[in-house]
Amino acid sequence: MYLPHKIAELVKDRSFDENTVGMSDSRVFTFDDMVLKVEKHSPESEQVHTMMKWLQGKLPVPKVLASESENGTDYLLMSRAEGQMSCSEEYMLRPDLLTDIMAESLRLLWSVDVSDCPCSNSAQRRLELAEYRVDHGLVDVTECDPETFGSNGFRDPRQLLDWLRDNIPEEEAVLSHGDLCLPNIFVKDGRLSCFIDLGRCGVGDKWNDIAILCRSLRSNFRGEYGGKVYSGYREDMLFERLGIAPDRKKMEYFRLLDELF
Repeated sequence: MYLPHKIAELVKDRSFDENTVGMSDSRVFTFDDMVLKVEKHSPESEQVHTMMKWLQGKLPVPKVLASESENGTDYLLMSRAEGQMSCSEEYMLRPDLLTDIMAESLRLLWSVDVSDCPCSNSAQRRLELAEYRVDHGLVDVTECDPETFGSNGFRDPRQLLDWLRDNIPEEEAVLSHGDLCLPNIFVKDGRLSCFIDLGRCGVGDKWNDIAILCRSLRSNFRGEYGGKVYSGYREDMLFERLGIAPDRKKMEYFRLLDELF
């Protein structure tokens, strides 16, 4: 595979593995102490570079070692997150500890001062990006939740987009990860160690992350990804840790918005 000169010099002849976990179109190569992400240039690939630099010292995120863009392809070389994904069996078998870590992750995001945050993850910004995807036929409805489209759901992505535009909720602005699912939260020794995949990170509604996280927890405990079903988790556990009541209406809105990505 072709690599820009600066990045090629840093990785040289090191051995690596390709990480296939996740649903993005990027390719991710893991070295012993580094990770290389290669993807087509997009607003998200631009945003991840910007946010990772801004977040240094504010949140546990990888360090940018080199970034290049050539011929419509972006290359990002960064330090490797310590620990393991929070959906690893060690933590899936300990739902109480996992829920504590997830609550800690949300509180840590919300604690960041966003007064000078350079990027937006607002509903309006997401809808602008979603419109491009709908216009260019990039929404794969087969990857969506079964109830989103069909006889009991929306006719097609265009109808969903129109509904989302007409029902934008009043937002509670915080630092939003934007894709806060279990594979994007790393854990070491029972504590949060790193956030990864920050291409959607920016100022956004707190319920966006809650909605995505709750769906990820539910899907992983049901065995929808790895095939193994785990017991001992109920959604109320997260809200009990956070000390807030669930806003089901907002959670459903942001779940539906995420279906267009």
